[in-house]
Amino acid sequence: MIIYALSGYLSPAESPPSFVIPTFTMHGSNEIFAQDLDQSGKIKRFLKIDQRQFYAVQEIPIIATKGQGEQGLLAYWKEEGGVLIAEYNNLSELLAGYMTSDPFADLEIAALTDNDERRFAAVDAIVELFSDRQIAQEWRTQEVVAAGKGFSKASLDRPDNDQQAGELDRKIDRLLADPENDKWAENWSLLWQSGYRQPELEEIALWWTDLGPGKGEKASQVYWTLIRSGRDTRTWQYTYDWLSRNDISVGLWSAIWNAAQGKAQGKDRDRLVVLAEQKLDRSIDTMNRPSQTWCILWYYLWQHRRDRSPCMALAAKAWKKAGATTRAYADFVIDPALTDSNCPDDVLEAASYWLQNDMRSVTLWAEIWLKTDSKTNSPALDRIAEYWLSYYGGNMNLWREVWIKLSKRIDSEKSFSLAKSWLSRARWDLSSWPKIYNDLAQNKEFKNNIPYLISLGNSWQSYQGAYPANAMKIDKAMAYFSSMSTTT
Repeated sequence: MIIYALSGYLSPAESPPSFVIPTFTMHGSNEIFAQDLDQSGKIKRFLKIDQRQFYAVQEIPIIATKGQGEQGLLAYWKEEGGVLIAEYNNLSELLAGYMTSDPFADLEIAALTDNDERRFAAVDAIVELFSDRQIAQEWRTQEVVAAGKGFSKASLDRPDNDQQAGELDRKIDRLLADPENDKWAENWSLLWQSGYRQPELEEIALWWTDLGPGKGEKASQVYWTLIRSGRDTRTWQYTYDWLSRNDISVGLWSAIWNAAQGKAQGKDRDRLVVLAEQKLDRSIDTMNRPSQTWCILWYYLWQHRRDRSPCMALAAKAWKKAGATTRAYADFVIDPALTDSNCPDDVLEAASYWLQNDMRSVTLWAEIWLKTDSKTNSPALDRIAEYWLSYYGGNMNLWREVWIKLSKRIDSEKSFSLAKSWLSRARWDLSSWPKIYNDLAQNKEFKNNIPYLISLGNSWQSYQGAYPANAMKIDKAMAYFSSMSTTT
């Protein structure tokens, strides 16, 4: 028996989470091979694979060898990095407890592990991406029926006799005869899952999506089914045309876009990137604030574009239009934009505008002010920070970081006054409380406030929840204040 050694992993998608292809080498050959598995997971043969059609996963493979007739290996590229790999019958156990933030990825894992509870949870998460509730329900029905047919193990029900085949033929004919049917996408999906005449069903689906009825969210069901099937076809090219002329929700649009992008090459990938930028730009005009899906798609483009100026322009425009921000927008858009060495003026202007007009999210405000302040020397930002320090941040340690930076540019009296006010209103259990109390020993203004500071320190010491290390800081500062009191 010829022995093949595991050499690496190839992915149809550029980034995780995703199932990936274990690759093998054979002694005496420079070719790369992949397993051809039967339905039980055993290796029927090894096939040469063109690795130029995939993305290399930068993970060191485990030491493993395989031969024809043995149980094959399956691999999964985790969202946080790293690859789970096991024999066909064991990977489902490894994936059973692994969770992702992508409902589409969860749906694929549920299919492999045959976990109905996880499958339906993923389906419920996906249908929330639809703006049309009727279409959302049709999608859910399609997936539930498919689960009942056992498609998760690739054991699709095919017609056992001529009578069954004839019935399926008639159903296919009805698809062609009635493209306006409200249930067209659902009926097509059920036929597809029968495994019967799939090449023709694919052509019928692409024909339908060129027609009026095949537009909008209904067609997203069809495209997702085709792309998930992994067929090496022209599907992604049709998907490009469909994406360019259908303004469905960003969530569904980006899911289909990401699948198509994984199959495109060269200039076609560049065209899809431009298409995604256009989609993000159009959606800004109708959104109250950037959705998490919008932010993640923007971040993907930002990561993969050499020229980031279009992404920066989108970030600034969305920020100005929304007038508010979210944690997702801060993490996926604002942070990379503000920390980029080439952060443009329009992003800094958008940041300054937001800082002046929205202080409700105090933690986000402090984080964004600190990043913006490191990029620009603006008296206006100093005035905004002084106001924020006076009235906000009483329940957060980050207040100290803003205060320390601003204190380098304002007079000591104003700095002392801000800290004194904060100590009076802040929570005593904050780790920054004793730090700021100690910081005041470095401010010359403390000499005029020694009785107040000692009284405040005594009040803090009466707090029973203090950590010993914090109490030592207060004791040290109070001793210093007392010694200074006796010498003045």
